[in-house]
Amino acid sequence: MLMGCLFLCVIVGLYIQTSYAQQRTISLHKPKDFVEAVYKERPPAPIEALKKELEIRQLVLGDSIAAGYGTTGKENHFVNIVSEKLEEITGKENTVDNQGIVGMTSGELARFVQKPSIISKIEQAELITINIGGNDILDTFKQAGGEQTMEEFDRIRTTYQQNIRDILTTIREHNPNATIVLMELYTPRYMEKKYKLFSRLFLPDWNAVLEDAKSSYDPVVIVKTDRFTDEKDPSVWFKDDIHLNDDGQQDIATGVIQTLLEQPQ
Repeated sequence: MLMGCLFLCVIVGLYIQTSYAQQRTISLHKPKDFVEAVYKERPPAPIEALKKELEIRQLVLGDSIAAGYGTTGKENHFVNIVSEKLEEITGKENTVDNQGIVGMTSGELARFVQKPSIISKIEQAELITINIGGNDILDTFKQAGGEQTMEEFDRIRTTYQQNIRDILTTIREHNPNATIVLMELYTPRYMEKKYKLFSRLFLPDWNAVLEDAKSSYDPVVIVKTDRFTDEKDPSVWFKDDIHLNDDGQQDIATGVIQTLLEQPQ
């Protein structure tokens, strides 16, 4: 009887050991399979949706950056560079309708997109590019100075956050499928020590507003502008204290295209 029990224990032990070894062998291969499965399940790159369109009509909204202030010609404005590159990548005709306005704030844009003429343009667009928010901060800074702007930052940011949501809500009400490109703000060229310090301290928190809103209004892509923040020689990219020159515009255009080609995480 004792020998029988011992024999049974040995058999069970060997079974457990073999089973464990098989499971371990399977688990060693699981990470690769898992990664591949996750990768395949991730949404396609934004460019794939644009490739399916018969044409790509790009509507541009926002401030002086959106309007192309600082360039030597329309062909050097980032939205036009993007349009030309998209035509090359997708094989589809691309057109640009630039409705950017110098000095526009997010509150003004929230009202602007409610105009019937702009709603009509929104309805027809396959791609909507937005650069807005810089003047929200600049207006307060010019009127009250750096210290007051820092003190009021939370209030300004909260207002900006609501305006962004209002803008995106209006767009989605009239066009649920267009790809929306949101441009982050970058640190302006040296104007005043306090101002640049303010930008470096608060812009990450400011730009986080776009990330917070993104998931509720997809498809939305956000173009990062960290390169300008870290650029040691700002004269390479800037025409003046705020606006980009042709080289800076080219860099933004490259960032937009790269973002459209990336598969979302």
